[in-house]
Amino acid sequence: MPSKGQETRRKARERVEAELRLQGYKVNSEKHPFIVALPGENPFYVVVAGVTDNDCWPIRKRKPTDNLSYVLVRIDKYDNTRFFVMTQDEVNREIDIYCNTPKRDGTPRSKKEPGPGLTLKQAKPYENKWETLPS
Repeated sequence: MPSKGQETRRKARERVEAELRLQGYKVNSEKHPFIVALPGENPFYVVVAGVTDNDCWPIRKRKPTDNLSYVLVRIDKYDNTRFFVMTQDEVNREIDIYCNTPKRDGTPRSKKEPGPGLTLKQAKPYENKWETLPS
């Protein structure tokens, strides 16, 4: 039986793939990140990360790469889905903000701490920003 985290990742991948197909994209979801393209256009890559409830997305910065986007997925306890669509630059910028924000007790974050990640508060401005994806 899959763990809760495995089930969340599976659901997130299936829902992102379905949404991309509804928007006319061709999707190769056999690999991660997904390889995505509009018919006749150059492919790009989509990293899918899913969480439930109030978890933080465990995402790390990546070196700049052309044509890399992210779709963060939040699946609530009622199985409702929210999508947050970001470019790689946006993800890296939000991770820098997270890492440079002190903890609740005022102490600085260590580079060795678990994470970094993105919080729902950070992701909210990117909700349903599908137009962010390359065309």
